[in-house]
Amino acid sequence: MTATGTSSRLGHKPALDGLRAVAVLLVMAHHLRAFALPDARWLPPGGYLGVDLFFVLSGFLITSLLLEERDATGRIAFRSFYRRRAFRLFPAVAAFVVVQAAAALVAGQSITDEVHFWFGAFTYTSNWVMAANWSVPANTGHMWSLAVEEQFYVVWPIVLLLAVRRWGARVLPWLAGAGVTIAIAARVYLTHRFGSGYPFVYLHTETRVDALLLGAGLAWLVRHGRVPSPSTARAVGWIGAVALAGFVLYTNPTDAFLYTSAGYTVLALAATMLLLGLLDEHFALTRVLSTRPLVAIGRLSYSLYLWHMLVLFIALSFLQHHDAVVATTAYLVASFALASISYRFVEHPLREFGRRPLRRRARTDVPHRRVVPAFAAAGAGAVVLTLLTVAPAYARRHDIVARDRAVAAAVAAEHAGSPLADTPPGATPVDANAGPDTSGATPDQVPIAPAAPVIAPSPDGGAPPTTLTRRTVTLTLAAPALGTDPVTRAVVLLATLRDADGNGVAARTIHFATEVGACDGVTDTAGVASCRVAVGAVTPSTDPAAATVHAVYDGDASTTPASAAWPV
Repeated sequence: MTATGTSSRLGHKPALDGLRAVAVLLVMAHHLRAFALPDARWLPPGGYLGVDLFFVLSGFLITSLLLEERDATGRIAFRSFYRRRAFRLFPAVAAFVVVQAAAALVAGQSITDEVHFWFGAFTYTSNWVMAANWSVPANTGHMWSLAVEEQFYVVWPIVLLLAVRRWGARVLPWLAGAGVTIAIAARVYLTHRFGSGYPFVYLHTETRVDALLLGAGLAWLVRHGRVPSPSTARAVGWIGAVALAGFVLYTNPTDAFLYTSAGYTVLALAATMLLLGLLDEHFALTRVLSTRPLVAIGRLSYSLYLWHMLVLFIALSFLQHHDAVVATTAYLVASFALASISYRFVEHPLREFGRRPLRRRARTDVPHRRVVPAFAAAGAGAVVLTLLTVAPAYARRHDIVARDRAVAAAVAAEHAGSPLADTPPGATPVDANAGPDTSGATPDQVPIAPAAPVIAPSPDGGAPPTTLTRRTVTLTLAAPALGTDPVTRAVVLLATLRDADGNGVAARTIHFATEVGACDGVTDTAGVASCRVAVGAVTPSTDPAAATVHAVYDGDASTTPASAAWPV
């Protein structure tokens, strides 16, 4: 073992920024594969572990700062700690919520979903909102991990201080070990009780806290000089790196061993081992991850994580007829553009105000020279981000709503185990299992339409063609039914879109027209679309089945057009 003085500070480690870059790029690749290129062999299946890298790194850095402060001052200044966290994290989240709300408004996304998202985002409880099966816009599902981290930031400093006061600093490894054991037990118990890794195991804080606590344990070891010799640390780092590479290349987040055999803990332990190696400046991977491009991406990692899903759901809607290279390039360029604007004009100007209370600045002669311009820059950045997203969101509003409904239907079909809700009166219930298999899928990686991704891969896994062989589809109409709402009377229209094999075709917009009005519906995972046409004052004797209905599907790059009429 090597010893380091407790008065030393960790300082800035460029390699840790590089590790952030690897983590966020893995997450972006994971979402690209899940939502757009589900069969792309060149995208690794294990990109999900980028989140676990973030967890381990966050636990390590936060605990290092807390231990350094306690050793230097004998206490932990909670007010200063939480103020720094707030100014570091919240401005970008607030900007994202504003931009997402504006895009959702023009795209016609569900207001209920938006309210659920706002509540989870502003209270940092998104993981619990989603675990409770509250619907949220599909492009906000990634917010769950930020909620887990923030909950850790709120609780961990208090627990750490109380435990250290009572038993001394030596209690921290035991505390971390107890938390890891609880996380493993919770995953196993909940998985066996509910029969699936989602939503409880994947989203609950207590089942993911082991990664944060392993990072915290490493911080204690480093702070108190309980680390191995440099050569041993480098060997440990290589073992961790190889193990992580295996997870990236050969696992996916639905693998049962992650939940029932401490798989997530093994993954977090591998990340902790790599992190130990990266603290040695002579470690080969330290030099690689300290290169300028990776460090620059790492500094943008928080912004990239926030904005990339919104970009994915909007930008790729314009690129259905382009190959994977064009689509991936556009996705990356747009994500980096929004992230750079967010970092430069929203995050960076406000971060310094987390170091000292604003009221102290008000006693000096500089508040208007610093405070006003900083907040003005943040506001201007939010406006620019809004303008850059609202127009394309409106242009592709039908696709965005279709994706939201398809993801919601996929999750509901998987976890309800019963026909999809809201089947109109008189219509035949839909078989929820007729759609694509989303077994064990997580809320931020449920494929939208695995049978027809936005960018279709070629059979041999190479670059996809620019055009697709279109499937022949048929459209059938059910008898119109009168809605049950006594206030807003409406005729409920129902149509089913299926391919030649009888499988439902999801996430497609169907246009309905009747004598009294028109509406659009989006097919769910079973290929069923429904919508309502308000008919004003309807008498009880009105027979909606006597209405004449026409339904049209315009087709797309992967499916042929289709139409149907009622009466047949």
